[in-house]
Amino acid sequence: MSNRKERRAEKAKARFRIRAARLRCVACERTGQPMTREHFWPLWLIDFAEVHDDGVRWVNGPNMNPRTATLPMCLDCNNRLGSELEEPMSRVLPALEAGEGINDGQAETILRWLWKFEGLSWAFAYLDEPDWHYSPRWTLIQRVLEAPLEPIRNQFTIAAALANQNDEGFSDWPMGLDSPVGNYDAVFMSGVFRRTAVMVGLSRFANLIPPSFTQHTLLAQPTADSAPTIFPPTSFPSCKHAIDVTIGASVHLKRAHEDYAAETSRNQMFHIAKPRLIIPN
Repeated sequence: MSNRKERRAEKAKARFRIRAARLRCVACERTGQPMTREHFWPLWLIDFAEVHDDGVRWVNGPNMNPRTATLPMCLDCNNRLGSELEEPMSRVLPALEAGEGINDGQAETILRWLWKFEGLSWAFAYLDEPDWHYSPRWTLIQRVLEAPLEPIRNQFTIAAALANQNDEGFSDWPMGLDSPVGNYDAVFMSGVFRRTAVMVGLSRFANLIPPSFTQHTLLAQPTADSAPTIFPPTSFPSCKHAIDVTIGASVHLKRAHEDYAAETSRNQMFHIAKPRLIIPN
């Protein structure tokens, strides 16, 4: 009887944690705010990649409609991410595909956009933990939209390349992340979105990026409204080739970033359950 009572109590606690998590914004970690459901995959990206038939894989489960993958986010953070990040990013990917190129400021937009995906993925993994925090330094919204990069901006590299066409038999284009969420590292991220394969990481590991990608290291100081200087080559004959190369490179790049972040965390003596490198020293 006691075992049955204990199981019931544990289930009740789990239900309480899940209900509490739904009232906490994954971006700013506040409660008591007007809440919304943030789409993990932005609606503009779903339409751009024409993901209507095949769906996407969500948390190693079966393919699902990407419009149903949501996380709890307050109205204020949802609006800010939409206007300050998603709206400019919705112009970056089409510009790359059209061969118009992007400038240094738009490269930083890619960096912060992929960091948003990393943060949402990490938050989802610990969504039912009542004491989770994005980091000891920033909330997700602060890190993605507010954290200044100028002191160390030129320590980050963006790499990109294009696929020539979709694979035969596919009506949907790729729309997925190709790097896992690390225990320590929160810098390296990669993915393929429609025809564009892209990755962001520390410049110290740029030698691990395949030569099929063009690389751009952020300037020490951003230049507003500068002319496009980043023109990714069409290196891959098909999207599958782009995905395979990106995944293969991401294994080595993620391991290098994770080892570096773990060592940095130990040196800084972060006394938290899962120290994470947000901005390197």
